[in-house]
Amino acid sequence: MGEAFNLNRHKVELIGTTEDEEHGEWYARYMRITPCVDKAWVNEWLPATHCQHEYDCCGNFYSYPARVIGDESQGTIVAQSWFRNI
Repeated sequence: MGEAFNLNRHKVELIGTTEDEEHGEWYARYMRITPCVDKAWVNEWLPATHCQHEYDCCGNFYSYPARVIGDESQGTIVAQSWFRNI
């Protein structure tokens, strides 16, 4: 499968990515978290990130909060979108 990392005693495995191929201004990651988690866990450990620069044009990517899109026997499926700050 894809890359994986540990987060608060849970395995987070990247299972897919969707990208804005035309402009390169956003992408979404799809992850499997094992063992299964609930929405409160997702909100706490995969929150939104925001630009901390004085001017809002740094060009870095920042995330929307992750959202649970399904559960399966192997874990919880989560999606998180990232957008370029331009």
